[in-house]
Amino acid sequence: MYEIPYQLRRLRRFLWQSPEPVTRTLIAVSIATFLIYFVAVFFLRAGNPWEWLTFSPLGWWLKPWSLLTYPLVTKGLFTVAFANYWLWIVGGTLERSWGSRTFARFFAGVTAATSVGIWVGSLLLSALGLEPWLDISLSGLWLPLAGLTVAWCLLNPDQVVLLGFVLPIPGRVLMWLTIAFVYFGFAMGYRMPWLAFFALSGVGVAYAYTQRRLQYRSRPRVPRPPTPLERAVDWALFRWERFKRNVLRPRRRR
Repeated sequence: MYEIPYQLRRLRRFLWQSPEPVTRTLIAVSIATFLIYFVAVFFLRAGNPWEWLTFSPLGWWLKPWSLLTYPLVTKGLFTVAFANYWLWIVGGTLERSWGSRTFARFFAGVTAATSVGIWVGSLLLSALGLEPWLDISLSGLWLPLAGLTVAWCLLNPDQVVLLGFVLPIPGRVLMWLTIAFVYFGFAMGYRMPWLAFFALSGVGVAYAYTQRRLQYRSRPRVPRPPTPLERAVDWALFRWERFKRNVLRPRRRR
């Protein structure tokens, strides 16, 4: 009778009472959406139950939340295995380093920048006639995860990663490989080589944000002059200490 509430409490502690609650929650949601998708599509023949969470540049304003929710939808076994594994590596590292709130904002920013960039690119390329207006469906962790990987590589340029668990590659090389994989993977997957440049918008945001953090950390901190309010508070505290020393303490001695 009490087994299900007990297991739910254990799951809640595992996800949220940890150094990387955002990363663990993203992984748990990704696994859950994959399992529900598999049952609905292959057992029940009911179609994709997560269509309302996927992003499409055509009519996204009918479901504006899809600008942020498309990474939560996982359809493939390869994605649920390797994307979540890599999210645990780079996402967990960034979250422990930056804090959960900053990491959550960063992930949301990269996710939104990617979807908005693809939408703007679709409008622009359609107007120029370079590529026809095609309705694409965007889902999965790979595009936002590319932005996280670029940020991780900038913070760990000398860290060696085993690509494919075999080939050792330093972080600075992995960053450029990630950018190449995103471009060619999107261009070949959707047959849209021009729009693939706009799919790198999330990677660009991640690069600019991380570089700014690195520059801020390396910049020498020059103490700023006190504000008028701080000077007024210091003056009041100084007068209070003099009053206690010269008036209150002599009275107590008498």
